[in-house]
Amino acid sequence: MNVNQGTTRTSTQIAPAKVNLNLFVGPAREPGQPKAGYHPVDSVMACVGLVDEVRVTPHVGASSIGIGTPPLSIRWADDAPRPSPIDWPMEKDLAVKAIDRLAQHVGRPLPRSLEIVKRIPVGGGLGGGSSDAAAALVAADRAFDLQLPTSELLSIAAEIGSDVAFFVLCARQGIARARVSGLGEHVAPQESSPTPGRVVLILPPFGCATAQVYREFDRGDLGRQRDLFAQRSPSRLNMLAEAATRVEPRLNDLLSALRAGVPDAECWITGSGSTICAEVDRARGSDCSSIAAAITRASKSPKSAWMTDVVCVEVELLQHVNRT
Repeated sequence: MNVNQGTTRTSTQIAPAKVNLNLFVGPAREPGQPKAGYHPVDSVMACVGLVDEVRVTPHVGASSIGIGTPPLSIRWADDAPRPSPIDWPMEKDLAVKAIDRLAQHVGRPLPRSLEIVKRIPVGGGLGGGSSDAAAALVAADRAFDLQLPTSELLSIAAEIGSDVAFFVLCARQGIARARVSGLGEHVAPQESSPTPGRVVLILPPFGCATAQVYREFDRGDLGRQRDLFAQRSPSRLNMLAEAATRVEPRLNDLLSALRAGVPDAECWITGSGSTICAEVDRARGSDCSSIAAAITRASKSPKSAWMTDVVCVEVELLQHVNRT
């Protein structure tokens, strides 16, 4: 391990959102097994052009983080499509946890200020918290000139959250698509399409708590879960989608409106929700404006008036991730 305590500098790292092009989830590990209660997954994840920015500024000596310099600053970018209250305690923030765990790993304090400029919605299944944590790891490694190998950052990432290892490889190696399996620790990069694709992110005015969705998933048919996880088909299946719609029934209403209004659009829930993705195919009349128009028509029903607050954003499926 090379722990160079030389020149330090502010380091900025892009933290992209991801969409799950599919998501297979196995039953929770049983008591007595390692990481009991965790679910094995198998998913193709792809980064999209909706990004947070993470900045780590080192301070020389713990006592120099001083007056007026908050250890964590989080704010929404002016162009954030779905800002919401930033109301979680600092110690619960995954990016803070990531740098704290990095400090434990190298065996010395890493006094710093951490700034996160957010665009990725909270509770949308887009991996914003995990991406920020990975970006913080990579930015801190660079800012403190630690020069840790990627394998060590991946080991730390596995302790923070199941998507963090994927985002570490995005930040370190620029990959934009991978098959993620196990408990998130196995990441196999995949070739991105030579022709950039686009998706519409359909952002409802509510989120889905991942833990709550998994609790609902655990109430499902165990045998069916095992069969679907073993078969890994059909290719676009998200095994958490049904649980997400039970946690938040308005997702079903929104999906119904999309399927009625743009029947040729392929729509699916990403992650644990609440974001719905739609593939852009302009030749078949599927793009951001047609999807937004379908939602507007559906919102005229009194039962669906809440849909006036749905936000649609068309983004590119990235071919690579900028590393700074």
